[in-house]
Amino acid sequence: MIQARQRRDSQERQSPARDKPNGMAPLFVVVGLALAVTLRQFEPIWRVSHGLLVLGVLSALAYLAGRFARLRSDDRGVMHALLVTLVVSQPIMLVLWGLSLGVPRIALAGELVLLFVAIAAVGWRSGRGIHVAVAGVFLCLTSIPSLVGLLMPGPVAEAAIGPDRRYVFSSYHDLRVTTHEVVSDETQDGGALTLLPDGRILLVAGSGAARSIEVVDGSDEILVSTVDLGLPIDIRSYQALGRKQPKFYRVFDALYDDGRLFVSYIHWDPDQDCYSLRLAESIFDGSDAGPWKTRFESRPCVPIPFTYNTSGGRIAVLDEGNLLLSVGAFGMDQLIQTEARYEGWSEASDYGKILVLDRDTWEHSVFTMGHRNPQGLLVAGDRIWSTEHGPHGGDELNRIEAGSDYGWPFASYGTDYGRKTLESGGVPGDHRGYTQPLHAWIPSIGISNLIEVDDGLFPMWRGDLLVGSLSGLSNGYAIFRVRLVEGRVVSVERIPVESRVRDLVQLHGGGPLVLWDSDGNIRVVRPADHVFSQCAACHNVRLQQHGIGPDLYGIVGRSVAGHADYRYSEAMTRLEGRWTPERLDRFLQDPQGEVPGTTMDHGGVHDPVQRAEIIQFLSEVSAGRPGM
Repeated sequence: MIQARQRRDSQERQSPARDKPNGMAPLFVVVGLALAVTLRQFEPIWRVSHGLLVLGVLSALAYLAGRFARLRSDDRGVMHALLVTLVVSQPIMLVLWGLSLGVPRIALAGELVLLFVAIAAVGWRSGRGIHVAVAGVFLCLTSIPSLVGLLMPGPVAEAAIGPDRRYVFSSYHDLRVTTHEVVSDETQDGGALTLLPDGRILLVAGSGAARSIEVVDGSDEILVSTVDLGLPIDIRSYQALGRKQPKFYRVFDALYDDGRLFVSYIHWDPDQDCYSLRLAESIFDGSDAGPWKTRFESRPCVPIPFTYNTSGGRIAVLDEGNLLLSVGAFGMDQLIQTEARYEGWSEASDYGKILVLDRDTWEHSVFTMGHRNPQGLLVAGDRIWSTEHGPHGGDELNRIEAGSDYGWPFASYGTDYGRKTLESGGVPGDHRGYTQPLHAWIPSIGISNLIEVDDGLFPMWRGDLLVGSLSGLSNGYAIFRVRLVEGRVVSVERIPVESRVRDLVQLHGGGPLVLWDSDGNIRVVRPADHVFSQCAACHNVRLQQHGIGPDLYGIVGRSVAGHADYRYSEAMTRLEGRWTPERLDRFLQDPQGEVPGTTMDHGGVHDPVQRAEIIQFLSEVSAGRPGM
């Protein structure tokens, strides 16, 4: 009998059915991961950016874990796979939560419950049917947080505002900024926006990729479609020589006018191996373009790798028969090492100038000179404005008048990089003998294009100039609202949007603003009354940038009086514990009642809905999400 039992055991061990991994094991794990709560707070994984990729990677790992567990324990492979998945996820979830990266406590609690269930199931050796049943219970429990997030109304979930929307509080208008990715795989620095007569926007990215964008009326939503412009930018031939595409080998501007599309871009001449600024024109019906005709090419062709970002390239309609085109210095001042070093600013060269182009003959002449890198150009009635990159400091807003010389390279409010001088011999900060800028930014803001605001949605900004900025030196990533009175700049307000602004437009009829960051995203900006505005008069939410009151970035979950560099009241410093949502609610309702002796001079927010919205906003900011 003993021998017979040993033979049966040997046959069972050799049975193909017993060695074959249970196909249900990876299935349970994959479905569980798909339904599991994720780091986006109550949202299933397919709603997360790159979520399907993450799901694929996790599923593959889970499948391998299931096969390994099955080989090691043929009747408990399912539970082992689930256990491995949960054990691996636990430290990750805890670390992310500790770093305040947006993991809700319900996710941690749910994972701990599921971990307990999996451990209990592994130890429960009551038959294969029981294991399958427990796996089903596991899946049900795992799906609960996602189902709650999907079925509950927005205000209940922590992520109600959404990851692509932020609020900005400026002096005259509170703003809602909504971000949309429109060019994901064809990005290149540069690019521009131009308005079409039917209300759409044509985006031409720096790479030449184009998109038609329609902002849905009264909404932050957009409709995007791809447009094949067939621009004559020969980048492949350049790369065929084994060269990397230079950062500034790109499209600079695009302008639609009366059935015609104009685009300025870098042109590489393969025969002479040199670079120039080219303006091309095409008939454009809103969806198709071509053929393209070259209308202007700067001379001389610059025989160096185009590494200097002083190109200009902005286009504007001067009048019915003429265009304006800005042409930057193109690094000519760095190239020429002779006594004629600055010949780039002589009449014989196109560089460092704003040119006027006749649309009948396409002959051009000098309109103004003395420009380094004119990035913005605006014709508003009888006034012409230009924005210009200075060197190290000295970005300029200029009023453009025909025949004027704006000084570069002999005059600037900036300096050479790394020095306190101007290499041309001029005195930094001294513009005598040349046309003065209306305003200069020191330090630089990385200035870009500009527009004049039509009232419409922004009545308090009517007639103001909005100037875009790139990175700058600590004060970029913003739009600057410039108010002029009798031709003089009387105020400049920085409005942070936390991204580069390469170009900007306002929709027809005083509609919303649309910003392009040259990194693949546009932002729709609308006025918005936000309940936190009453707090923004005294508090920032920008990571230790205190106002009258302390910065509130990260306040939810932080220790009371937690900023070492802010002088709190004695009453607040005596208070112990952390700012939980419940404690914030009590303090907002009655500051003196919650913290007797606090110096917060406010009667409290008595509307519970408003308090909930403020706390929700602060919770989102505290979790590192883009609430502002």
